[in-house]
Amino acid sequence: MYIMAHRGPDPSHPELLCTSLATERLAEYGIEMERLHGERFDWRTAPVDPQAVYESGGAKLHGRYSMCNGMIDSRQVQRRSSSQSLGGSSSHQLWRNRPA
Repeated sequence: MYIMAHRGPDPSHPELLCTSLATERLAEYGIEMERLHGERFDWRTAPVDPQAVYESGGAKLHGRYSMCNGMIDSRQVQRRSSSQSLGGSSSHQLWRNRPA
């Protein structure tokens, strides 16, 4: 759904979305899906995984998920405790350093 809503202008490159931010968010989500479900998991055709969206976007910053915000029921997400760091993977580091 996210891919269809954010398609780029070149249909021969579906991995490039309408903005670099949308492309980056999708790539981080894919990395997290592979981390959670294994490298052979076909995350592009699977239903949205709320936990993967939460983790790949560096939690629920500013009260919103990084993508698919209106599709996710927050009760499906296991939140980090305040003692857990956002650091730990390159994707989390990336989101922490993003300007607001």
